[in-house]
Amino acid sequence: MGKKFRLFFLLLTLLLPSTILAQDLILKVGDIPPRLDFKRLNRTSPDEIITWESFKNQVVIIDFWATWCPPCRKAIPHLNKFVKEFKGKPVSFISITYEPDNMIKSFLEKYKLDTMIGIDNRFAMFKSFKAWGIPMVVIVNQKGRIASVIHPNYLNRAVIEEVLAGKVPEVKQHDGWPDQEGAEEYFRYLLKTDH
Repeated sequence: MGKKFRLFFLLLTLLLPSTILAQDLILKVGDIPPRLDFKRLNRTSPDEIITWESFKNQVVIIDFWATWCPPCRKAIPHLNKFVKEFKGKPVSFISITYEPDNMIKSFLEKYKLDTMIGIDNRFAMFKSFKAWGIPMVVIVNQKGRIASVIHPNYLNRAVIEEVLAGKVPEVKQHDGWPDQEGAEEYFRYLLKTDH
């Protein structure tokens, strides 16, 4: 009996981490979101700190993107439309990239983005939100919980209104990115090039 138990425990120890890893590619509905860790583009104060408290009782839609990403660029008019539609309602839109100010400002000369634009501090948000399969949208409800993690193509008025109503939208969730370390390495590589 002792040998079988040890063998079972050994197998469990070897298999459990890969099972957890496979399930840990994306934040789950109902999770408490990680802390916000970005600086706002065009901030008025260098000491500005943005926290979840800044968005208390609001639905927060966080778009993870990059200037080099064609699907991210394609999602911009879609996001801008919702910023206008939900103006005056308790909904905030944040677009997070890891790229430097000058790269983003140059990009914005060609593409207008109406969301708050955040620059990730040292990939902290991309890591904590597991946002390697960009574009990716994380929706946080008014109670401060993850309501959905989706591709921007699945973001629509009904999804936002369901979250505003305190519901979990029935929408296909993002699959995540299986090689998170490889994605980070690639993103860092792109920072060194003139993509």
